[in-house]
Amino acid sequence: MSAFIDLSGRTFGRLKVLRRSSNIGRRVAWVCLCGCGKEVVLKAGNLKRGTQSCGCLVLEILRLRATHRMSGTPEHKSWSAMIQRCTNPNEKRYKDYGGRGIKVCQSWRLFENFIRDMGRRPTGTTLDRKDNNGDYCPNNCRWATDEEQANNARSNVLITCAGKTQTLSKWAREVGIDVRAISQRRNLLGWTDYAAIFTPLRACKKRAA
Repeated sequence: MSAFIDLSGRTFGRLKVLRRSSNIGRRVAWVCLCGCGKEVVLKAGNLKRGTQSCGCLVLEILRLRATHRMSGTPEHKSWSAMIQRCTNPNEKRYKDYGGRGIKVCQSWRLFENFIRDMGRRPTGTTLDRKDNNGDYCPNNCRWATDEEQANNARSNVLITCAGKTQTLSKWAREVGIDVRAISQRRNLLGWTDYAAIFTPLRACKKRAA
């Protein structure tokens, strides 16, 4: 059984934990005061997984959908997906966003503010954070192509070679060698970065022979 953690006084989004409540089934529960003024009882697990309001936040989002007249547009879909990734523990990508502390700035909880700051979404782009460990906010977001996002991925390796630093995938495109081949040369065969990147495939075959 996991150790009991006292959440009294802690804040989760709009929720401030006031006191311990009776268990819900076998789960520890807490009385919380929401920023809207409503008290609500929630399981500790829900708070830790990202519940941020008594439900008023969802109602605000639904109300906005009825007033801004942009529901169903590419911009609104991007905004809605962003909100879900960061606030909804049941969203399949939550663990990579809200689950690791990525938040949406308070201003962008309103779609009108988001569209004001980001503008309309250019064709062929999606919402991207410049710093993948940073929050969703005006200074850290842009509309980016798939290539730009791939170069900015958390998992993409930066390599400095011949006086230039860029991602592994960009080096691969530049020299015309599959990214998997360069990665294998570096990680499995122990080649230097220069050799892994700039040795032509034909020379690689001769070397193996």
